[in-house]
Amino acid sequence: MEQDDPIKHEFLRLLNEWRGLVELPWLFLNNKLMESAQRRADEMERKSEIGLDSEDGKSIAQELNEAGYQVTRWTYDVSQGIIDAKQALSVFVEDNGSRAHLRDAFVKEAGVGFSAEGGRWAILLARRQSECGNGLVEAEEECDVGDTFDECCTSECKIGESCDCYQPENSPTTTCSHW
Repeated sequence: MEQDDPIKHEFLRLLNEWRGLVELPWLFLNNKLMESAQRRADEMERKSEIGLDSEDGKSIAQELNEAGYQVTRWTYDVSQGIIDAKQALSVFVEDNGSRAHLRDAFVKEAGVGFSAEGGRWAILLARRQSECGNGLVEAEEECDVGDTFDECCTSECKIGESCDCYQPENSPTTTCSHW
């Protein structure tokens, strides 16, 4: 039978006391950080809902739409830790396959595309709207042979029946053939 070691007992008591002193402030700090992040998220979401106005009274999303960009949203899970609004919010502009990240300052001014509902972050994606008939295969187009539409590539830029279309490597155009 092992004797109760008073030194070991005192050490464990002090260790538990120390853990309590360390954990309580950490939990308090962690809760404060989460509250702060949530307040920032709520503020950005509120600005998004009312549409944070630019100089001419239009939201950034409206301006992107009018400039020919299609604005869509998607979400992803926050795996661990606290991610504040500025880190979590990403806005991308996609134009003919090239993707550019907008500056954080622009994102902050826009105040669009952010929420923290259920531990998920909403992200804004802005990309140029496809223009059927310009000879470039863009978002939501199956083919685009320019303004010379035929039975293989319709005027809606969809592949026709009994047709095979492909886009040659390093080429923005489509080649279609009937089989």
